[in-house]
Parts: sequence; structure tokens; C-alpha cells
Amino acid sequence: MHGYKLKESRKIKSVEFPAKLRWANQLKAPLYESLCRSKKGNNRVMLIIPPYNRFPDKEMKRASEPLGLLRIGSELVARGWNVKIIDAPCEGFDNEVSINGGQVRFGLSFDELNKKIWDFDPAFVGISCLYTKQWRNARRLADIVKSVDPERIVILGGSHPTGDYRNSLADSPADYIVFGEGELTICELLDALYNKEDIDKVRGIAYRTDSESDGIRVTKSRSFTEINSFVLNNRTLLNSRIYNRLMHTAGSRRSSKGDMAYVMTTKGCRQSCTFCLASLVQGGYREYSLRRVDGELMDLRRHGVNYIMLEDDNLIHNMGRAIAIAQLLGSHKFRWVEEGGLALFKLLSEYKTGATKKLIRTFADNGCERIYLAVESANVRRLSESKKPDCNAKQRKEAFEIVERFAEKGISVVGGFMLGFVHGSDHEKKEEIEETIQYAIEFMKRGMDFANFFIVTPFPGTRDYSLQLPWIVRDYDYFSHEIPVMGGPEWTVEEMENIYAEARRKVNGDELIDEILRTRNWVCRSDLK
Repeated sequence: MHGYKLKESRKIKSVEFPAKLRWANQLKAPLYESLCRSKKGNNRVMLIIPPYNRFPDKEMKRASEPLGLLRIGSELVARGWNVKIIDAPCEGFDNEVSINGGQVRFGLSFDELNKKIWDFDPAFVGISCLYTKQWRNARRLADIVKSVDPERIVILGGSHPTGDYRNSLADSPADYIVFGEGELTICELLDALYNKEDIDKVRGIAYRTDSESDGIRVTKSRSFTEINSFVLNNRTLLNSRIYNRLMHTAGSRRSSKGDMAYVMTTKGCRQSCTFCLASLVQGGYREYSLRRVDGELMDLRRHGVNYIMLEDDNLIHNMGRAIAIAQLLGSHKFRWVEEGGLALFKLLSEYKTGATKKLIRTFADNGCERIYLAVESANVRRLSESKKPDCNAKQRKEAFEIVERFAEKGISVVGGFMLGFVHGSDHEKKEEIEETIQYAIEFMKRGMDFANFFIVTPFPGTRDYSLQLPWIVRDYDYFSHEIPVMGGPEWTVEEMENIYAEARRKVNGDELIDEILRTRNWVCRSDLK
């Protein structure tokens, strides 16, 4: 029924219990005992991030530790699967080739990926596609997997297939799409395929079938899971050394000694921004227990890590907990950067209570080097229309003081600003955009280290995407916050490209932007010293 036949396997190595998961046993993680269970037949699963494309004159070169695949791989190992993760962009970070349309592709080549698939001979291949602009590479990789063995099962996951699942199935040979948070879904899907059980009982997937009028069946949705039931990340699945670049996704390290790791202490997002998929893909805000975070940090320290990139989307939703997280990082002597974004509206809401000042002091006293501050816009109406709190634009005096306090404590502040808001046919006017640019200039005067501009881009699956289809004039290769994909009554894509480029230089200065163009990564004023 599902086109899958169990193949004869090679000799399966016994599953060892990784030392880092012993702590999961102390947590009484329910999946622990299944580590010792072996499977007959081909139990190999390969999880792959395809190489990345970018326009070298327009986009930064960014790739980071694949925490989503790491969590999925860890759950699969705990259930007895033999898992291999291939992070093509990072494993081949310095390999670049020119491709059509003025883009370059970086990462492992498709020939190299083909050989890795051939050598490992997996029964199942999971392909992650987090970004719409990388869909072309995900689709090509699916073609390669099927060319090696048409009966091998290909599963797509990530933000783009979740938001655009019908086109993803129609445009590729993939067998299944896993929606949103995949840790449990993919485990249940593989078990069902392996044991030849009813696929329709697996929640949160889509696949092709002749029994539906449109040829696609979507099973019942899956509620987002209590995340403390997951096993700890099994970092033996990754080669941690490939993530130790001095230039990372949020700027530059101040020390070159020791390994770097990416960490999330929460999952999900409480906001429902009309152009963003975060809440759909990750669910609502949920916290890992402090005991669990402490255990993960201890484990990272034992493995030589001394530098942490915090990737939480909502780290300061619970201010008291954020302070406790900073203290945990400090107690383990980590240097760290907050990259997921601190919500300015949350810092403003707690400013008069003193909680914001306490948080800044605690961050400074416990090893924080840099934070990303989500300012977003100076336009009250545009923030409200996008379902964002508007105090970021209203409480300007307090916002400037917050940046000054971070700077006084030696913490670099990268600000995030968004240009080109849309609401139906009502697009942000040029004078409104200029107001945000001037707002960024004022922040730089108050000690901000770099003002990073993003172009509002409605991704497939969001509310704004369907509303903006008449205005979208570029294909998926251009879907990036650094390149406009839609015009409108107020500006063309060419005009928005110029607005974006001029804003970065006007606010940050030529020297800083020239260095960014040279390194293709975030560079802050303090990095130039």
C-alpha cells in the first residue's frame, strides 16, 4: 500500500547507551528503556539538511547547529534506530559553487551526499527544509534518494513543507510530510512503516493517496508535546567541531578557545504574527525544566564546550526563569550569546518593576556577551496589524534606556528592525519605513552595536501569504528576509531592494557594511576594534 518493502540489512551494531543520556534516566524519561531494544532488518535512518543557496551580493552566509534534527535523532536512537545526521551546509561550509540566476550553493555537493546515502544504505531518509528559499535543494535531494533506491522512504519536515505541504508533495517524490514538531511524529511514522501498521493512525502527517479527491491525505493533527518527556540531546550524532567558527550566526566570538554549542531552554512562540510560521511549526511557549537545562549544561561542559548560543524564541517570556537560566550558564563558567531574540515589549513591560534592570545585571555578571533585541518597527499601526505589541514604538525613552543599560554592562546589542509591513492591499508607506530607519539611528546613538534590517516576507502557510499572492513577483529562490519578493502600491521590489541597502549603510556606516559584505555574516561595531 505504501510502496515500502523491508530490505535485507547489513550486520547491525549493538546500540550503546551514550553517557550523556544517563542523566535522562535520572529524569525517568519514558523512552529510556527502549535504547536497549534492537530491530531486525534495516533500521538505519539518515537525517539530512541539504546544502544552502544564497545570492552572494545580497544575503549573509549563515548555517548553525541543527537542533531540530538533533532532537529527532536523539528520540530515534532512544527507540532503537541506527541514526546518522548529515548537515551538508556546515560540513561543507567552505565549498561554494556558482549556480543559475547568480546564486552560489555552499555545503557538501550532491555527489558527496549521494555517496553518503549509498554507503549508509538507510531504509528511511528524513530531509529538513526550514527555509522556503532552500526548497529547490530539498527537492533535488529527494530525487537523488529515490534514484539510488525508489523503494526507500523519503520524509520531508521543517517550516516550508509544513506551510506548503500540498505543493511539496506535488513537486517532489517524497512519500510523507511531517508537520511541525517532529520528535514523536517521525518515531511513530517509522514504527508504523516498519511494522506495516495503519499509517492513518499516525497524527500530524500528509501523504499521497488515490482515495482522496485531491490525491493527498492529511491525518488528524497532533497536539504539541510536553517537552520534558523527551530524552536529552545525543550529541554524539553531530560533529561538534564543525560549528566552532569564529564568525558565527550572531557575530564574532570574543574567545577562540573551546567548543561552541547551540542550546534551547524553551520551545515555541506565544505570538501569532501574521507573516510568521513559528507558532504553527513549534507550537505555543513551553519550558524545559531548570533541572534538565542544568543537566544539559553539565554534559556540554564535560565534552569541552565553553561557549553557548542561546536560540530560544521567547527566552524572557518568564523573566524570573530567564534570570535563573543566566545564573546556570554563569555557574558552569560559560561565555554566551543570546541569538533567538529578546522581545523589547517584554523588557518594556517589566521596566518599572525593576525586573528588566535585574535581568541586565544578571546577564552581565554571568557571561553574556551579546543579545539580539527585537525592536521591529517605529510604526504603531503596522505592529498592531501584524498582531505585535505596539509599545516598542510608543515607549521610546524607556527603549533607549534599556539599550544604554546593556551597553554600560558591556553587553553588545544587535537590534532587529523590519521594513515593508503589509496588511491586505495596505502596504507600509515609504515615509513610515523612513520613520523606522530614523528610530534605528537613534538606537545606534544610544549604544546599539549593529542595526539589522529585515524585509517583511510572508512565507507559505501564513495568513499574509494568501493575502499577498497578487503582489508576489519572485519565486521561492528569493524568499529571504534580505531580498524583497513582493511589490505593491507603495514600492516595487527594485525600490525595496534599494531602501533596504541604503538603510543598512545609513544607519551602520560604510565600514561596517563593507565588512559584512566581505565576511557574509553579522559584524558589529565592537568586532571592528
